[in-house]
Amino acid sequence: MSMSHTRRLFKTDTSHNILNTLNLPLPPVEMANVVKGHLSRLNFLHKAEIVDGIKVTHFLEANYLIDMIIDVVWLQGLYVDINRKRLDCVSSLAGAAVHNALKAYHKGIYKNVNASTEQFYDIYSSIIVLINRIRLDDVSRERYKSLCRSIIKHGEADLGL
Repeated sequence: MSMSHTRRLFKTDTSHNILNTLNLPLPPVEMANVVKGHLSRLNFLHKAEIVDGIKVTHFLEANYLIDMIIDVVWLQGLYVDINRKRLDCVSSLAGAAVHNALKAYHKGIYKNVNASTEQFYDIYSSIIVLINRIRLDDVSRERYKSLCRSIIKHGEADLGL
């Protein structure tokens, strides 16, 4: 399966689900502010929680992102073509698709954004850089590896593998 075909599958899934997934059915001004927050520092990829009164960010762990990867990669049969030891490319493709979908709502109303291959690749590359930084920290690297194993386990379970 080609990368461009996989990119299209993520784009289709994202464009159909992004409004409800990120609770974006808001008045335009509010939506624009929420979208801006998501786009800032790739916040849409992460899950944040409060631990002992401190905000902790779990990189690449947004629940909808994990669900999207499972839906697209396993339910569309792409799992046979991916490196299951490293989901970096898959995570980056999913993240880039979400980024482009969010950009369409950056003013609070939908406006088609011409997401060229170069623009898509720029955000894809930014996510790869983030993953490479995660791999530099022992704790973050182990958490990311655990996340990847969990995604694979859930994807395989959904298919009965």
